[in-house]
Amino acid sequence: MTGVPLVLALMGGEPVEWTVNIEPGARVEKVILAGSYAQEVAGIDRTIPIEIHGPHFSCESCTRIGQGFAVYDENSQQCPVVMRRLKQIAGRSPSTIQFARQAGTGAFYVSTTLVHYTQLPETFRRWEAPPQ
Repeated sequence: MTGVPLVLALMGGEPVEWTVNIEPGARVEKVILAGSYAQEVAGIDRTIPIEIHGPHFSCESCTRIGQGFAVYDENSQQCPVVMRRLKQIAGRSPSTIQFARQAGTGAFYVSTTLVHYTQLPETFRRWEAPPQ
């Protein structure tokens, strides 16, 4: 997506080094790295603010903000809590979202071909309802 200011949130339940390729013209406002273990990012222009939400980081230009959190399944009991926290941190609802429980070194692609968040089924967006 180009021209629209983006906040990129990357979460992992295990240590992950994310390699990000940003299209020319994309406006990334900040990157959020979250997880219970070390989350590292490569391929990001270091003028873009990187917030770490977790116990480990080694990036000199990153800012550690708080405790780690992650979710990889929209049916997880943690999903509503994590999604609300991301919305609070990012200052907006997601426009696209992709969950995956993936191990190994396989590539994980996110692109504008994803279904827009507002087009997802109501059951997926149930986290938006106030906690009961």
